[in-house]
Amino acid sequence: MTYRIFIDGAAGTTGLQVNERLAAHPSVTPVTLDDAQRKDAAARREMMAASDITILCLPDDAARESAALAAEVGARVIDASTAHRTAEGWDFGFVELFDGARDAVAGSARISNPGCYSTGFLALARPLVAAGIIAADAGLTVPAVSGYSGGGKGMIGRFEAGEMPPHGVYGLALAHKHIPEMVRYAGLDRAPIFMPSVGNFYAGMLVHLPLHAASLNRAVTAADIHDVYAAQFAGSPFIRMGAPQAGDPEVAAMMLDASALAGCDHMEIFVFANADESQFWLTARLDNLGKGASGAAVQNMNIALGLDETAGPRSDRGAAMNPLADQHLYLADQSEDQRASDYPYAAPEGAYVLDHGRLLQLSDASVLEGRVAVLSVGSNRAPVQLRRKFGDKAVVPVTPLILHDCDVVHAAAISYYGAVSCTAFPRAAPM
Repeated sequence: MTYRIFIDGAAGTTGLQVNERLAAHPSVTPVTLDDAQRKDAAARREMMAASDITILCLPDDAARESAALAAEVGARVIDASTAHRTAEGWDFGFVELFDGARDAVAGSARISNPGCYSTGFLALARPLVAAGIIAADAGLTVPAVSGYSGGGKGMIGRFEAGEMPPHGVYGLALAHKHIPEMVRYAGLDRAPIFMPSVGNFYAGMLVHLPLHAASLNRAVTAADIHDVYAAQFAGSPFIRMGAPQAGDPEVAAMMLDASALAGCDHMEIFVFANADESQFWLTARLDNLGKGASGAAVQNMNIALGLDETAGPRSDRGAAMNPLADQHLYLADQSEDQRASDYPYAAPEGAYVLDHGRLLQLSDASVLEGRVAVLSVGSNRAPVQLRRKFGDKAVVPVTPLILHDCDVVHAAAISYYGAVSCTAFPRAAPM
């Protein structure tokens, strides 16, 4: 059976990502409205009535309007906005967090997707509150950083135009819209001090929860905290421990890359501590567009339809692919003069992936599935050239090959920055 899924708001960042996942889903057909109809209430109502589930990828006020339309025709809805996350009659779609949450989503007609920051925070805080380690009235502080795609098309445009700083904090009035869901679903009596920020990278997120051991309800070790998380998320295809043990020395010696899970739909949990374990540093790493938005919406859709939870979301893509060293060697920004003087451009030996502006070792063959091979000769296989052509939103795998019975032929022209166009051409048979 194939299910029909209406994406209301398919032109936005989240809607585009949902559509991309559903296009590869074996059991659903995504449907959208064109520009002429996408704001037409009658057209949207009709599409909802004819679909098995509607996913709202809209600003909050527009999502409330769409939810009312859906109620008129009895349509099932998943809302990716903030509008209904703490509203009565809606089921919160973080199925790994509570007993019975998955069953609630499976039978729900109104599902509210968690926010990106709150997804990371709740994964860190709720299990410790439930275990009696953090008190409900604890005074928590939550620093976090997100890629700029979380700000939607407006912020994306400003970053890509060079109008934004490399890193900036916001929410300085301490009233971020994710705070109500953070408080309710963590089981807290008072709001944490939430300190969100945005960095100059497209996608990815780190959410931190620093704790003093003296502030906790009972004495625990870093290993105890690690074990709480490992037990809470055991068997989850989308939440895993980021290291095999608390304070893993190899991981602790690294710089945690906020963008490492860009393009993936799973989340990683890390536990660190100082030498005497009087202080703990807990971190959740995720893609703000993946487990923090579109991936979670598709996961909830699967559960609501009784489908394989992992169909559609990218649960493991890139998880085993490590960043290449010397990223700056291959991806440095170039002036027009440098574009000429640097030609021909450097490229890594062997296979790699240009993933949202980062270079990864291509060690996961699943990234090649469903793609059509395009032959690139010379500097066209160089990361700096691919990034210039595809930008920082694409995932472009590059693999070497040996092409037999062909010659490299060149155009009789030189570009303004010194490049000579060339391609492979079948070698003529000997006369």
